[in-house]
Amino acid sequence: MMFFKKYWSLIYIENFRKNSTSFNSKNGKFLLLISLSFFALLSFQSCKDDTIYHIEITEIENPWHKDTTLSFQFFIEDTTKVYLIKSILHYTSEYPFANLYVKREIFYEDNREYGDTANYVLFDDMGKMTGKGFSHTKVLENTIGKGPLRFGNIGYYYIDFNHLMRIDSLPGIEKVGIVIQEVK
Repeated sequence: MMFFKKYWSLIYIENFRKNSTSFNSKNGKFLLLISLSFFALLSFQSCKDDTIYHIEITEIENPWHKDTTLSFQFFIEDTTKVYLIKSILHYTSEYPFANLYVKREIFYEDNREYGDTANYVLFDDMGKMTGKGFSHTKVLENTIGKGPLRFGNIGYYYIDFNHLMRIDSLPGIEKVGIVIQEVK
């Protein structure tokens, strides 16, 4: 009788394992399908980008001279829309200061529409680079204006950048760019 109970319990355990394994694999496939569908939906949603312009000047003389103006041109075709403009700065550890002061101006034809002075904090108090990136070159973004901007005229606009540092030649700045996004 003992043999029969032991044998019967082994068969029962073996059948339970088979059934539970097949049950888990069906659920696993279903959960995998749901998860993949969810992540695909998220990735399609994240691909939706309202960027109108992404322009970078890669030919900056290194060092960036004080008299060199970096200028970007873009076209606005709808004056009812609101735009977020970000400046993008690529810099290296060769940059000699903790921060960078830049004069930024937006022109329509020859009229100045907007201007400000931005302080880019490139290194923290411990000397660590504050930008994003994994290499010796970091990227730092900064919004132009206090928020989204509306342009009053249809046509070509220019954004000019000049550094305002106390030395004439500024090493360590590799690229400067702008990103213009439509705000909905």
